[in-house]
Amino acid sequence: MALRLIWTAFFALVSIAATIASLIGGMNPGIKDLGLYRLNVTLFANSLQEVVASTNKSNTANLNLGLSHLPTYWWWGMSGLCDIYIDAQADISPNKCHAQFPVTKDLLTIVTESLTGLNNITEKETKSIISSWETILATIPSSMIADKHPKYVSNIQASAGIAILSIIINVAVPVGVFFLDKQNRRTWLLPLVPGFVMILAGVLATQSMYNSPKDAVDTGEHGGGGIIILFVGAALSLGSALFVNIYFNFGARKISRWRAEHGTLSNVEIGFIGERHVHWYFTKYIPDWTFENWTSSLRERKYPPFTGLEKDHSDFTYIDTDGTMGKFLTKKARSLGLSKNVLQRWTSSPRPVTYHFEVKSTPYDCDSPFYVSENQVQSMEKYDNSTTDAYLVLRVYYSLADTPRMRLFSDPWSRIQANQWVMGPLGADGPDSGFSVHIRL
Repeated sequence: MALRLIWTAFFALVSIAATIASLIGGMNPGIKDLGLYRLNVTLFANSLQEVVASTNKSNTANLNLGLSHLPTYWWWGMSGLCDIYIDAQADISPNKCHAQFPVTKDLLTIVTESLTGLNNITEKETKSIISSWETILATIPSSMIADKHPKYVSNIQASAGIAILSIIINVAVPVGVFFLDKQNRRTWLLPLVPGFVMILAGVLATQSMYNSPKDAVDTGEHGGGGIIILFVGAALSLGSALFVNIYFNFGARKISRWRAEHGTLSNVEIGFIGERHVHWYFTKYIPDWTFENWTSSLRERKYPPFTGLEKDHSDFTYIDTDGTMGKFLTKKARSLGLSKNVLQRWTSSPRPVTYHFEVKSTPYDCDSPFYVSENQVQSMEKYDNSTTDAYLVLRVYYSLADTPRMRLFSDPWSRIQANQWVMGPLGADGPDSGFSVHIRL
């Protein structure tokens, strides 16, 4: 669990950082490259004049669009729009940004803000430039800029809001993994949520670009780092989910099998690993669970040895005097593969129920054959369908993986009688007595 949580939290933090980086574009000229897109002002203005000349046959020679005063580029970001001066224009004004989150101002407002505060321009000239831009915008077809502006505003506002939502979700993902992992739920699905949310934010940001003045004419400009970062953050979230799924699900089987085939662990050692995992599991969830509930000889590898008769006990024994175990198993029924109808037989019993957990550990799949002794078969038959004694086979599979899996099987004798479990003779390399059981899942 710890490794899964660390992995998920790490990529959630990276994804949050990516989203924040895309959101702060436009706050400062120094981070202009985090903007969503830029527009070459000179090429844009000249293209608009050509449109006016070609569509309306109007003379635009007398229009003063103030290109010697306007910046080289307008950089749109989530948190502002920057005036960027380069090369010969660099002496006109220092680069500056006009803060707004998100940027919803129209083109005429952008022109006006760019001219405001310049030292090398008179008020009269400023009014003349603004008037010329008003003329251009009134003359070109409204479908080029004016009609698209409401769509641009809705796109950019939605993109900003959804990007913020993705941060909130990314913060919640590790918390969700922590709690859902306790219930053996599919936690790898959680990082998919902020991933798809960030994709939506990126799509809307891209769509806003196509509804902005930038798309009115072709100036050869493309999307900026802010849009790319949104999709990178989404890829990190989706990649995190994919990795967790592969590593902790498909990878668990491969890792456990490889360790079994290339290691030197005996069947007894594999059995101990399974029992130890079960002990840790119940210690975590059952308040009064102690090593005394471990009624197997393998207990002595970690705790004082069990001194009772092992043939009369399963690997773990728990007397449920107050219903704690019954309530816990009912809560975990789905993840452990238990039927709530069967559990009700024990949870509704007026007498304390004794739970007998027989652990069968394997580094392979859940349906791999396992050994049962003659004493265990007798216990299966003795406690079959009992209301006061619950005999459960606790299958620990992929036991050599970082996160072993568990499944509980109730009434094993009934399963054998119904041919759901096939019990047969042991192989030549097995113990002298006992049986081999194959689960039909």
